[in-house]
Amino acid sequence: EALQEAVIDRSVDELRAITAVVADLPPGPDRDRAALNGVAHLAIRRPGSVRLLLSGLLGEKDDDMGQTLMEVGAGVFEAFAVDPHADPARALRVIGALGALAIARIALLEKEFEGETELVAIAFDALGHPTH
Repeated sequence: EALQEAVIDRSVDELRAITAVVADLPPGPDRDRAALNGVAHLAIRRPGSVRLLLSGLLGEKDDDMGQTLMEVGAGVFEAFAVDPHADPARALRVIGALGALAIARIALLEKEFEGETELVAIAFDALGHPTH
C-alpha cells in the first residue's frame, strides 16, 4: 500500500506541475497542446503513468484509493480547463485523447522511439483540433 501511495503521490505532483505550466493559458488549442506535451513527456519517462491518469478519470470514489484517484482525475480536467459536468462531450474528448496517447505509447514501447511529437499529434487530433 505504501508503494502504491508513493506512486500516486508522485503522479499527482507531476500532474500539478503540468497544470502549473498551463494555468496562465486560456482554454483552447494552445493550452491543450501544452498540457499534452506535459503528459506525453510524462508517458515517455514513466510508462504507465497515463494509465494512472485515466484511472482517475474513470474511477469510483467508494474508498480512500478511489477518492485519491478522483482527485487525480480532477487535476487532469483542470489542466485541460474542462468542467466534466458542464461539458461532458469535451470531457470525453480529453479522456479519448489521453487514451489515444497511452495506447500509442504502449505500442511504441518496443520500438526505437525518442520524440513526443507523434504522441502529442495523435492526442491533439483526438481533441478535435486541426493539426496544420
